[in-house]
Amino acid sequence: MNNRFLCASYSGSLIDMRAHFVPSAALACLAATFACVHGMPCPEKGGPVWREVTSANFAVTTDLTDEDARAFTQGLEVYVAALDAVLPMPPLGERIQVFAPRNGQELAFYVADDKGGFRVQRAIASRTVLDEPLVSASVLLPAWDQHALRDFLLRERLRHWQPWMFAWLDDGLMQLLSTVRVDDRGHVLAGGPVPQWVQLLDRQGLGAHPSWPEFERPKEAREQELYRARAWFLVQHLALRRAAQFRAFLEGLQENREHGYGDVFGEKPADPEVHGVSIGGGSLEPLDRELASTLKAGIYASFETQLRARPPLPGPSTPLSEAELHARWGLAYRHSPDAWRWSVVTEEADEALKHEPTHPIALETADLSPERRVDLLEQATREHPTDWRPWILLWSFTEQLAQGQTKSQILPVLDTLARRLRSGPRVDGPLQAERLEKALALAPDRFPVVAAAAIAKLERKDDGAATLALAAFRLRPSAPIATVLFARGLEAAGRWSESGAQLSDAQRIAEQRGLGRDVVRWFQEEDKALSGRHLPPERR
Repeated sequence: MNNRFLCASYSGSLIDMRAHFVPSAALACLAATFACVHGMPCPEKGGPVWREVTSANFAVTTDLTDEDARAFTQGLEVYVAALDAVLPMPPLGERIQVFAPRNGQELAFYVADDKGGFRVQRAIASRTVLDEPLVSASVLLPAWDQHALRDFLLRERLRHWQPWMFAWLDDGLMQLLSTVRVDDRGHVLAGGPVPQWVQLLDRQGLGAHPSWPEFERPKEAREQELYRARAWFLVQHLALRRAAQFRAFLEGLQENREHGYGDVFGEKPADPEVHGVSIGGGSLEPLDRELASTLKAGIYASFETQLRARPPLPGPSTPLSEAELHARWGLAYRHSPDAWRWSVVTEEADEALKHEPTHPIALETADLSPERRVDLLEQATREHPTDWRPWILLWSFTEQLAQGQTKSQILPVLDTLARRLRSGPRVDGPLQAERLEKALALAPDRFPVVAAAAIAKLERKDDGAATLALAAFRLRPSAPIATVLFARGLEAAGRWSESGAQLSDAQRIAEQRGLGRDVVRWFQEEDKALSGRHLPPERR
């Protein structure tokens, strides 16, 4: 199964490149799958066939006809192509799974508010046990107008520059890219004025250039709107009016956060003592004048281009088995914002297990005793030897029990790994080590698997531990656990001073981004422990 989930619903044809959805339709996304369990018709009882369509970036589960399902999936790819037309970025890396029912009756089962209304366009995301992002999206508008779908895709694109990206840049890019859309002619559009922010900037001005850490997200609510307006204006101008420099700036962030903002956007003076030199050594006065002139003239940066190549129509769909269908819907409901009936999850998992007793997703969500879950997961590794999920679930659940966690449900893998990191070194036994090696061989690009393997190798002081820790960081640089692994990997490679610098930077970023006290405290604990291992008492 793929790494990410979106719950959407479909309305209309996508042949015109507009990915239409229906809010109540996202509900249909659920009802049709709950068919057998909840009285709606599922395939084995005369309901529509559910199928999967795969493309470069998506795997769509739907009960649309084959033709409409393929057109729908193509429409999603159009949005990704539009984003790339405005700002080329690294590929998503893994297919995102999208649920798209053909009507909207069932969406309310997942996203109805306490008054029975639909949470139209409300973006609600969570992560599954295997760290798979899961989004329940109301769907009525084209992809670029759906908050849940759009914001999720943007975050996935931008995470490649985390945590190096500054807050103002992150916020500004989200605002800029949220304006990307495709018109009826197939033209990609972006940018333009935001009236409320234009008025605010006219009154308050642009303020100082962003530099680290002077231009941070303000804590006072009354200052946040001005901050967002300034971030939007600056990023939109740089990205659309100075596109080549802006891309060079972003590329530099992937290598080193001390990028030199002025080195990229400033002009080098002949006299190094000249006034106006700041943030990396370049004079920002020409850019200051350019920005002020643009604001005064009211000519805001905008973007329009013809979509270079329409993404191809995906190949024929594949019908889903009953086990896969029920397992996917049980998982979706477990992580929905309105999962008020846990019995729905277990009923769907039970239904899946009737058809396939060792289905990995059903084993993740089923209500089983610890002993029974371990037995079935072990059986699943034998029956599905090339599927990475049973191996990492078995390793993680066994680790969970070893940590004294008594819950019969499988806890999130990353939570289990974080506890392992914070509790001190502990070497796995041969059986656990074998499970982890199997999972890594099958899924060398899955973050939870690589992170777990890196932790195990670091604890054993194996060769290659530092390399694997770095690989985990590159897969998910925005995850706190990845930062800790990166720091420990640097230490294992004998670069403990760089490890300390990494942790100091991470503390600063966590505080500035508001990641929470627990994350900041974890980085502080790691930094203190590192100093204790390498510095004399008087320097700690």
